[in-house]
Amino acid sequence: MTYPPPRSHGHDDRLPPASDLAAKPRMPAVVKWAGAVMIAGAVLTATLGGFVTASWDHPSGDLRSGVPGLVFGILWTAAGCTPWLWTALMALAGRGSSRVLSWVFFVGYLVSFVPSLVVSSTARFGSHPGPALVAEVGLELLIGLAAIILLWQPASGRYFRALKQARNRRADARSAA
Repeated sequence: MTYPPPRSHGHDDRLPPASDLAAKPRMPAVVKWAGAVMIAGAVLTATLGGFVTASWDHPSGDLRSGVPGLVFGILWTAAGCTPWLWTALMALAGRGSSRVLSWVFFVGYLVSFVPSLVVSSTARFGSHPGPALVAEVGLELLIGLAAIILLWQPASGRYFRALKQARNRRADARSAA
């Protein structure tokens, strides 16, 4: 009677073939940190957006009167979280375009929120932004800047270039076959 060869239950079964290991570069810590920082930015945006949405007044005291504002707040919060999560997922997937896209979102945020804070704080009439709003905008800007700095480190650039070259080699090999 012949028995099948024993099967190893070690981690060797889970490792990809050696050719795949050589073709795919290892993700540097700065890219992982950038992804984590951007996810933290999304969590901050969602948390603060939820607090703002929950604290909106209901004009008549009836919950139904605040439903349009609640829906708007949820949509506004989701719209604020989407760029953070999208660029984080792109960076963690090894897409070099996440570097440029993070700059675009950062500049868009800077252009849309900072002037309105400055104008509202210098206005003679109307409401002035509270310290919580100023802190939130400042914290989101710092988180975005930290993510950009991490994504533009030399190790990140080398990683994104190497991964793009590996993808191109695999695509060329598939098209040649």
